[in-house]
Amino acid sequence: MIILVPDETVLFMFTKFMKLGVVGAAGVGLILAQQNVNGQRDTVIPAVGGVTKPPISSNQYWGCLGYCNGPLRSTNNQYWGCLGYCNAPLNSNNDVYVPTQETVTPFTPMFAAAAAAGSNAKFLFPFGDLMNKMATMQAPPPPEPDPVEVARLTKQLADENNKLRVQAAAELAKRKAKAAVKPLMSMLRDPDPVVRTSAAAALAHLGKDVVGDVTQGLYAEDRMTRMGSAMTLGMIGEPAKTAITALKGSLIDTDVKVRGHAAQAIYRISKDAKTALPVLLKCMQDEDEHVRVGVINALAMMGADAKPAEPELKARLTDAVPLIQIKAAEALLEITKDPKGLAPVLIPVLEKLAGNEDAGIRAEVVALIGQLGIHDAKAVELLQIATRDKDSNVGQIALSALYHAGDPAVPSLIKGLTDLNVQVRFRSVTALAQMGPKAEKAIPALINALSDSDISIRWEAALALGKMKSLAKPAVEKLIDALEDPAYQVRLMAAEALGEIGPDAKAALDALKKAQNDKRGEVVDAARLAIKTISK
Repeated sequence: MIILVPDETVLFMFTKFMKLGVVGAAGVGLILAQQNVNGQRDTVIPAVGGVTKPPISSNQYWGCLGYCNGPLRSTNNQYWGCLGYCNAPLNSNNDVYVPTQETVTPFTPMFAAAAAAGSNAKFLFPFGDLMNKMATMQAPPPPEPDPVEVARLTKQLADENNKLRVQAAAELAKRKAKAAVKPLMSMLRDPDPVVRTSAAAALAHLGKDVVGDVTQGLYAEDRMTRMGSAMTLGMIGEPAKTAITALKGSLIDTDVKVRGHAAQAIYRISKDAKTALPVLLKCMQDEDEHVRVGVINALAMMGADAKPAEPELKARLTDAVPLIQIKAAEALLEITKDPKGLAPVLIPVLEKLAGNEDAGIRAEVVALIGQLGIHDAKAVELLQIATRDKDSNVGQIALSALYHAGDPAVPSLIKGLTDLNVQVRFRSVTALAQMGPKAEKAIPALINALSDSDISIRWEAALALGKMKSLAKPAVEKLIDALEDPAYQVRLMAAEALGEIGPDAKAALDALKKAQNDKRGEVVDAARLAIKTISK
């Protein structure tokens, strides 16, 4: 049996979740839009009916450069750039783009293995902190290696089915099967990026004991094995310090991506920025835009240690490729930690990028403006324009940025409450609701919004007024009227808001007593609780 749920009911359910802090507004937008965030930069959102491109996270810096299929995560130190080991843009996991089941499923075996292996690398696949914690809690202890099972799984590494090869690598990692080192090393050149990345992760889980074998991979004839070996050593981290000499030799490899991987690995193992930086900066001159993105991301993850790279990164703000420009801007912020000082330099760049046809670029632009903070009218203007973006997620990010900006953004959000576009009105009212008493200046506009033609705007306005507590006393009369609203969601929110206002809402007692006869049980409960709160 198929149950059809009205759109406004679905939206109301998510609003209630937001109120409880279960899911953020941006996450709600994603769920409603059925946004795919598996790293593909071309994704059709049914609600929009067009092609959009979700952004690579501005909070995690990963380079999509040919070796892996998603950002690599370590509980000790996030891995930065694939630098030639993947074949697709990398996954986005921040407070805007959340993992979907589609994102999780292909990597679940390696994900579980990562949590269970307990090696020095503690390598985890790219599902964000919450997902990583869940996997760690649920993962069973690693079983003792069974020679027969290890032999079966080793044979499975050669299976034609790439999913079975990935599963075998995960299981071998979970079992700490050192006998599988050579077969796993051979998988570093697998044609499937998921498989070769899984092999690298499995080897990293075996930790210090495999450093010698992996180091030998730096001298392999094929470049994929050399890249995968360098990446694996970087994931192992400090226990791989015996490989430093060999990695320094790889800094003059004929392949630019191998050189980049070696530089990253040296820094990850020893924090030797002096050795790594010159190589990475030279790699950033490469004609392959993916190499440039990966290097920029690596520099960002180095933080203050990459300060000598600032001039080159500023030069990349005028790169011919928009993605390079936005990544350079993000890296500068990550390295300098000086949003106010960077704003005059970056805002003009972001203004030009704000009209890019790639929704992913536009999303990163508004997210970065939010990170820089609201230091001038131009930043507010850019965010306000972005709230009307044809891509719903970009609009939601813009509203989130305005919300975090606080007082300077309130006039812009008030203006959004009267926009002809219902999505803009909804995004504005939800942002004001999240701001609570900080948005006191919006109370008159929120009172007017109780009469909006759209149900969702009316209930969110009631919710926002309730969050103002006693400051919303001027709204009591209109909230009393809202108890008669045709939509039960609005009646419910009005009753709750009156309760939140407290004793200053005594004028609503008679109307609330009447609401105890409402046909909806949740409205009755809210009215009873409000009466109790007001009468204290």
